[in-house]
Amino acid sequence: GFFKTEWAKILKRALSQGIDGICVYPDEYYYKGHNLASIAKNDPCHERFKAYCGKALPTKVEDSYIYRKWVVFNYESIGNVFEEILKDCKKAYPKALIIGANIGSASDTTNLRMAHGIALDVVGHSVKSDIFVTDPYFSTDAGDGGYLKPAIYTKKLIGAAYNRKAGVVNNAASWYNDPASLATLPPHYVSCGAVSSIMHGGKGVAYYRYNYLFREGNDKWAKKAFSIMDFLDAVGNSSLKVPKKIALIYSRASEDWWQLKIGAEKGIDTKTAMTLLDLPEALKNVGKELRKDCNEEAYKGAARMSVEMLRGFVQNKILMEMLIREGYPFDLYYQEQLQSSKELADYKLVILPFSYAMSEKAAKILDELAKKGTKILIYNKLGDVDEYGIPYPKPIMEKLATAGNVTVVTDDITRCFGDAGYIKNTKTMLDSLLGNNKPLLFNRFGHEVEAGVLERSETAKFLLLNNWSKEVSEVEAGIIMPVGYYHALEYNGEIMKKVRISGNELLKETDVKNIRVHLEPGETKVFYIYKQK
Repeated sequence: GFFKTEWAKILKRALSQGIDGICVYPDEYYYKGHNLASIAKNDPCHERFKAYCGKALPTKVEDSYIYRKWVVFNYESIGNVFEEILKDCKKAYPKALIIGANIGSASDTTNLRMAHGIALDVVGHSVKSDIFVTDPYFSTDAGDGGYLKPAIYTKKLIGAAYNRKAGVVNNAASWYNDPASLATLPPHYVSCGAVSSIMHGGKGVAYYRYNYLFREGNDKWAKKAFSIMDFLDAVGNSSLKVPKKIALIYSRASEDWWQLKIGAEKGIDTKTAMTLLDLPEALKNVGKELRKDCNEEAYKGAARMSVEMLRGFVQNKILMEMLIREGYPFDLYYQEQLQSSKELADYKLVILPFSYAMSEKAAKILDELAKKGTKILIYNKLGDVDEYGIPYPKPIMEKLATAGNVTVVTDDITRCFGDAGYIKNTKTMLDSLLGNNKPLLFNRFGHEVEAGVLERSETAKFLLLNNWSKEVSEVEAGIIMPVGYYHALEYNGEIMKKVRISGNELLKETDVKNIRVHLEPGETKVFYIYKQK
């Protein structure tokens, strides 16, 4: 109670000075390792947990029902603390902007959730903040996604937020003003990271820290990013959204319970795993071995163990990165937060990267979608256990897997993610499942160019392209539009011009399906394509 009361006082004191809003979380708020051993015998937590599930607190990390209940209890309790703090502040200052900022469990490096005691989706749905944000902190040498991190963090935060409004706090400069550090964050990352978040559905961007922008002369790149956002705001307004064609269902319980299961089988507890396993290095090593010969040797050693324990996390990571890199815009939903099939009714394809754990409620939602004709793509697991890790007599999606519009991929994608042929085959499968509903046509020709689409309406859309590389890049990108005639504007944050194809300003829907785009190093281009009135 002390932290809750005192932190709320500090926040309200800040609001009393006339500021517009506050961040409800302290910076980097999270545990480091589970705290069971530190709970005193007279701590109210004992009684609360017994009231929660009728059992005494577990005494150690283990793959048991009671420990899994403790994990969820911990997630929910932390969420409740900040929910009460938010309500206290809102009651005193109802017009205050409340920002939910959290760095502790949003990692794209490994699954830190159980070790930190914070689940993004639980906190995001408990604490009704106006916008949910965190710091991606990305660079060229990041083994955990590099330039894809702003997009991935944005997706996870949108899925976690109760109102699906999220943003990122981007790097303003390199951590240290020395040649080695400067080389890991090219100046244009300052602009590209911000635009990346917006193109994937983000609703706000900030920088850490603003004074750092001027230390290395990166302020001009931030100005470009905000200029592009101003253009999107002026033309598209707040109605802009990622096309509702692909939904990715991210299962928090599947990641956690699989990690506990494998840890117990191999004698590695979660706390130790969090300090010993280096997932980026493991992925890099496994990828090298697999690209050589895809044999069983790749499954030996620490690298394989890292990937197997974190299989749920890895499969989500691999598929999300592939979709973003290859130009398949999608929305992310947390499986544990789904309330009804109506949330997913508009999507043409629903992807389940790893659903080892699934509630009866979630399974029913998927059944309803399948019966209405939604195509469903399932990787590996068919819901072996329920939301608390209790095994079903048979996988709960076993019957669903036989439906005509359901595709089940049994490949171990952790063995094939580095294979260009496998990625090509995956894209072919996705294109077949989407048909004419593919939201973006994109060929990056191997360049580090990111593409996205934001819709204002069926006949007014934005095509966004980020050149993350230090090289000139030529790509092809386009959007499927209804039959008709269109105009297009091109803007790079500095210069705006009308798009002409074969000398014509008036374009057919076939013209905007395949636009050849030249991008200078670090350049962002936005195309606004709208129907002639």
